Amino acid sequence: MRSTMAGKSSRSRRNAVRRGQSCCYCGIRALTERDHVPPRSLFLSPFPSDMITVPACRACNQRFGTLDEETRVNLRRTAFGVT
Repeated sequence: MRSTMAGKSSRSRRNAVRRGQSCCYCGIRALTERDHVPPRSLFLSPFPSDMITVPACRACNQRFGTLDEETRVNLRRTAFGVT
């Protein structure tokens, strides 16, 4: 599960914007989530406890989440010869 600021108060989110934090991908929107790099979908459970995260807006995080899943499927096909 991706960790997010969604559960935080609107004051916390406003403070993040005031501190100049923005999405690491688009650089435009205020961050609302933390994206795992590399994606958690590439690991088996239990996940490593020291995974790197970067600040992201919801739109970019969801867009990259779709690409993460496609990458996982393609890697699995390559590794196991599935067509």
